[in-house]
Amino acid sequence: MDHEKLPRKPAIPSLTSAISEINAWLSKNRYERLKDSAGLEWSLNAAAEKHGMRVPPDHEKLWELRLSFEVDVTSELLIKTGTLSEKEDERLISLVGEDVIPIRMRPLRFFAHSEEELRSIMIEELPKIRDRFQHTDLTSLKRTLVGRWVDERGQFNSISTQNQVFFKGQSLKR
Repeated sequence: MDHEKLPRKPAIPSLTSAISEINAWLSKNRYERLKDSAGLEWSLNAAAEKHGMRVPPDHEKLWELRLSFEVDVTSELLIKTGTLSEKEDERLISLVGEDVIPIRMRPLRFFAHSEEELRSIMIEELPKIRDRFQHTDLTSLKRTLVGRWVDERGQFNSISTQNQVFFKGQSLKR
């Protein structure tokens, strides 16, 4: 092989084709939906990213894979799966109302030198992730994220601006 004809940059498949290949693999192997221990079905989204062309050996990884988990729930679904209790969480349920709550977990990140290494990481890690999802109680995490959603929506703030005082579950107008 003539050294003058070697490419100056490594040959890297396109990012779009890598992402579409990852999503096709997830769909083919039925990983795009995962059930937790309470029976709630989450969506698994994969995203890949290349981090530059010149990578020092064993210092940086060229590819990053992000796996994110999300589900859209209602208070009815949270009651059905045991995340919320109708009696104990009555106030929280009333604050949520009929709204749909998007619950998003912090993504898992994996790094690799090549697209092939990325593929092998997925093959190795996804069965473990599915098993953890099915056997881990995520109730406290889901409750925390619902509470955060209520706070971010300003539900408590909008109640206080309506000049209402809540005392022992009753609403009294000022």
